[in-house]
Amino acid sequence: MSKCDLKKNIYFQFTILFMITGFFVFFWFLAGGKTLLMQADGFTQQYPIVVHLRHSLGELLRGHGFSFWNWSTGLGADKIANYSPYYFDPFTYVMAIFPPAKMDIGYGVAMYLRLYTAGLFMLLYLKRNQLERFQCLIGALSYSYFMWVYAAGGQMSFFIPMITFPLLIMSIDEFDRSGKPFMLTLLTGYLIGITPYFAYMMAFIAGLYAIVKYFYLDRKKSILDFLKRFGLLAGSIGLGMLLFAPLISIVLTALIHSPKGEESFSVDIVYSLKEAILMIPAFFTDHQFIKNYSCMTLCAVILAMFPALVMNLRDKKEKQTRLYTVMFFICLIILSFPVFGSVLNGFNYPHARWIFMLQFFLITAACKVLSPAQFEVKTYRRAFLNGFVLYCCVVGFVICVAAFFQLLTASNLILALINFAIMFFTVLTLIYPVDKEVADLRKKALVLLCVVGICAPYFYYFYPILTGGFSDRMNEGMTYKIFQRSILKGMDTFEDEFYRVDINNHVNGHTDEGYADYYHYISNDNVYYNIPTVYYYVSTIDSCLYEFNTLMGNNDGTTTRVISFSNDGRARLDFLQDVQYIASIPDDQKEVRNYAFTADPSLSNDNRVIFKNRWDVSLGYVYPGYITESEFLEKTPLAREQALMQAAVVSDDYQGGASRLDPKALTDDTKELEYTIEKTDNVKINGNIIRVSKAKGYIDLRFEDLEDCELYVFIENLNRIPVTYEDLKKQNIKEDTTLREKAQFLYKNLLHEPAENFELYIVKDSRRERLMDYTGQNNQAVLATTDYLRNMGYYKKADGTVRLQFYTAGTYSFDSLKIYTVSAKNFDEQADRLVSNRMNVTEVGNDVIRGNVDSEGGILYLSILDSGGWKAYVDGKQTPLKTVNTAFIGLDVEPGYHDIELRYTPVGWPYAWIGTGIGVLSFIGLIFRFRRKANGNDGDRQPIKEKASGKVQASVKDNENGKKTASGSDKGDKSK
Repeated sequence: MSKCDLKKNIYFQFTILFMITGFFVFFWFLAGGKTLLMQADGFTQQYPIVVHLRHSLGELLRGHGFSFWNWSTGLGADKIANYSPYYFDPFTYVMAIFPPAKMDIGYGVAMYLRLYTAGLFMLLYLKRNQLERFQCLIGALSYSYFMWVYAAGGQMSFFIPMITFPLLIMSIDEFDRSGKPFMLTLLTGYLIGITPYFAYMMAFIAGLYAIVKYFYLDRKKSILDFLKRFGLLAGSIGLGMLLFAPLISIVLTALIHSPKGEESFSVDIVYSLKEAILMIPAFFTDHQFIKNYSCMTLCAVILAMFPALVMNLRDKKEKQTRLYTVMFFICLIILSFPVFGSVLNGFNYPHARWIFMLQFFLITAACKVLSPAQFEVKTYRRAFLNGFVLYCCVVGFVICVAAFFQLLTASNLILALINFAIMFFTVLTLIYPVDKEVADLRKKALVLLCVVGICAPYFYYFYPILTGGFSDRMNEGMTYKIFQRSILKGMDTFEDEFYRVDINNHVNGHTDEGYADYYHYISNDNVYYNIPTVYYYVSTIDSCLYEFNTLMGNNDGTTTRVISFSNDGRARLDFLQDVQYIASIPDDQKEVRNYAFTADPSLSNDNRVIFKNRWDVSLGYVYPGYITESEFLEKTPLAREQALMQAAVVSDDYQGGASRLDPKALTDDTKELEYTIEKTDNVKINGNIIRVSKAKGYIDLRFEDLEDCELYVFIENLNRIPVTYEDLKKQNIKEDTTLREKAQFLYKNLLHEPAENFELYIVKDSRRERLMDYTGQNNQAVLATTDYLRNMGYYKKADGTVRLQFYTAGTYSFDSLKIYTVSAKNFDEQADRLVSNRMNVTEVGNDVIRGNVDSEGGILYLSILDSGGWKAYVDGKQTPLKTVNTAFIGLDVEPGYHDIELRYTPVGWPYAWIGTGIGVLSFIGLIFRFRRKANGNDGDRQPIKEKASGKVQASVKDNENGKKTASGSDKGDKSK
């Protein structure tokens, strides 16, 4: 290709424009030594996973093979099930090829390439819709750089759906046009396999598009034709699932095993007045009208076309263009009701992760009406100008109202002014009369305005002094530096035998280099170092572990949106889950206050203090006796924990060789203490109501002194009573309140939202434990936690006092507040008995565990979650596994010495490959079928056609020589 041809190539032009735009968008990152890695989700969730992927690749290249099972994800989990969006995202490997010290830079490079690919696919889609060159370039650039991508930049997996959505819509169009399902089949199978969450919401919107398109464009609207059309569509998707069956089976198995706990949130039908007011400014500023990625700012050239979209709805001749406009308004309606946002989030809390689809339809529709030729029509131009003036007045009024109530900052207002200015110049460029000789110059001017419309707001937004727009991004090299100082660094070299690590709940990885304190940082530290711990990554918890911890009353780590369990410093849970070490930091706690652990100076350093279990714990133990689940459930949570040190828990219909024990004969050393309120500060208690008048108010409780026991605080059904607008009105508006005071109250509180935010901590001596950190109107996690049981640790001797400290003022209600102790006097004997019947682990390899037991026989319990996929062999003979201790696997063993082997393969793995074989054969058959059709047998399928408009429809295409020729299309897609 010659240089002249290359310059005229639209993909080359897009690449150059993308690079120029990207330079100005990211200029301050380059100048300030910042990376695109966000401190929150980017660093705490995404970065460690890519490091983990590097570990796996390294093992594979060194000839150690690939293992499905991963011990560094909590108590163990399937790698593919939990990390498929990363393993099967080619851009992840761009980041992974960077050395560890430079991976934060690799994160930015990978994100930049993702944005480019998303724009490239958008360009391809617009080009296939026969839009003019300048329209395609504007649409592709706008799709690459709208503000949502920076709100979602902390989550690499969010870009997969954004990149593939234009291809998904294109595949539906291709299916409707020619009946060919190939692209649709491959794309849907891939999406369901790597990201079923986004595949679900994309199916919702893309399905709406397919239905609207069918009834809007097709002349045949019979029920039979509808069923046939969408039956074929469903069949194509089903074929895609067969092709990717091994991947999909793993991912869906994990999804099936995810928690299905009681939801702890309510969903409003409509947004609050405050959120409703902010919805319009969200298109023109960087402000989010709700949380969860509702940042919708687009290029001002696209925003300027909104009046033309409204006018397009009235034009019955422009059906294809109207289709995208209709879809945009349907998406806008969905966005306007939180109940729909909940549906798109799997009937969970409302969110806006799906906004990229709304923006896709808005950009496509705006590009279609962005035709200079139609603005040459006087009546159209006049109508557009009237609409544009009204549009600017309405938006300006709403922004002024939001600013008046201090909902928008000065920075937001400046961004809005920048966008308004570019919108003005866009409209001026469109309506200003020009000669035919300079018509192409106007199109180039529109592309230039698009580049400026993207660059100017971001250049201002990221300017460090004015807005601090990138203040949440990590400094270059900071990520590696933090992890090198981790308390877990090097722990994988301590022991050859398998072990697990727990971490003090209040250890948070905070450093003095300016890194913010994020409470879910530690949950992925273990993934970074490939260390087995009891901590779970936020999205991978198994329902059986959730249910087990619920039964144990262990809600440690159940803060907003985070499900990351620790064992709450409980010696018995740590013992039963093979926790060999507990990590802490020197400045936080010198002693761990866990009865089973003592400090190990040989393993500690300036960054950490390591405590080692005094017992030789193991992955499994042989119980000689058992109790049934129904008997187990009759006990209290603390009694259940003690029962597990003495007997296995099996199903009620268990039949095996172990002895059945009397549940009442099991030792229970729990004791409830009487207490008095010794002191309060800014807190009043009236029955079961606590009123906290000032932040950091507290209650001191006094009880008998402690000796050789664990201390537990239990609060049943704890809730914060939200303060409503009516409550505030009653408190502030009296008969003698002046009109001025009423106006001031109205100004300050009209947009008041009842909030249930509260932070509650329990303090005992130097130990400070978070009981709850509850932000927003509802707990966004899947855990409906209202009962809080917290272990304050083991005490050899201590005074009997504890403090409840409320970090947020407000009114709280509860049903009961109790203090418990659990004596340690029987722990040694119970632990020694289990250790004498422990499983000696000799190998923990790729999806295999080998060891041996030498006992009097009974039930071998293994601290591996009962999520399927494991097979057990005793002395080389396969032995059926069963559920033991409500959530784990186990098996019966005879008295004597036995070799034990456990092997893992994903659930349904052989059958999934059979399904793939069937899918491949079916796919090949379809290829041959359509090839025969192409050779002359067209079949009876007809493409969707629009009704004739009475005019010859044409669109302008650019041929390779730069000349323009006419081809069939609707008139809105061409210049007159």
